[in-house]
Amino acid sequence: MREPNQHPGRPADPCAMVICGASGDLTKRKLIPALYNLANDHLLSSEFAIVGFARNDFDTGAFRRQLAEDIKTFATGSVDAEIWEWLLGRIYYVPGDFKDPKAYQKLKEVIAQEIRSNSAHGNVLYYLATAPSLFAEIVRQLGAAGLAHEEDGRWRRVIIEKPFGRDLESVRALNAAAYRYGTRTPTWDTRGWARSSSRSQGSAGTYLSSSFIEHRSSRRLILRY
Repeated sequence: MREPNQHPGRPADPCAMVICGASGDLTKRKLIPALYNLANDHLLSSEFAIVGFARNDFDTGAFRRQLAEDIKTFATGSVDAEIWEWLLGRIYYVPGDFKDPKAYQKLKEVIAQEIRSNSAHGNVLYYLATAPSLFAEIVRQLGAAGLAHEEDGRWRRVIIEKPFGRDLESVRALNAAAYRYGTRTPTWDTRGWARSSSRSQGSAGTYLSSSFIEHRSSRRLILRY
């Protein structure tokens, strides 16, 4: 069982985290349990929100109910009801096709609303938990919708799941797309940063470093899988 506060650090910056592909296995098995662990360790900002973005025709209520069932199966330890309710109350959902520009306009509206509601300071992290074939398209659409634009000290980050391209040529093409469409900060292949760490009970846990935190300081948030 996972023990809290094994890896103390400062809380992450205020932000909204958009999970593209939020209805998939990665979100319920890894991302939401990892974010719960961070909340349990007091490493999430009190000014934090999650926006799920995927093709499934959920609304926010249905998405929250599904995650509430999933956490019972995929949590890495016991779940504190108060902490879970705090996190769950900050989770929202936007249905849409990743290739539809109108879906990104709706996403933009919801992000703006949740930034106002949760005082996320205008910072947004996009986590691409989708098929690799969609990475470049999503980055392009984010840029075209103005969702990757940084101004007045408000940052944008894009995190991409492995594989980041198939070969050197495709990696360069994806990087070029990120910069071309307004994602000026680095795009990361997150599993390339993963490491295993044994716990006192002998079980292995995976810790995922991300570019969630302020880029210039090179601080990283640890998502505990």
